[in-house]
Amino acid sequence: MMEPMLPCDEVMDRLWEYLDGELDPETAGQVEKHLEVCQRCFPQYDFRRAFKELLSHSAEGSVPPALQRRVFEALLEEDRAAGVGGGKEGGSLWARIRRRFGH
Repeated sequence: MMEPMLPCDEVMDRLWEYLDGELDPETAGQVEKHLEVCQRCFPQYDFRRAFKELLSHSAEGSVPPALQRRVFEALLEEDRAAGVGGGKEGGSLWARIRRRFGH
């Protein structure tokens, strides 16, 4: 019997963890299977993957605060546009920030 695919909101909530390799193998596999077929979620994954890659290549230099703010606001808008978290504190981006920085 085939197990059901993860819903989009759960995939979006776990996307940064997936990109960072922080998910257990089973959950990572479920996210990957979802991304292979979901036309709504894959562009979010692709954007965040490219963003993370860009940050890692430019980590040597300092990022101006205005650029940091614009990127942060763009990520929030991406989540809102995708209907993930509705921009409230429980949303995927806020949850990730809180976990990362312990707030």
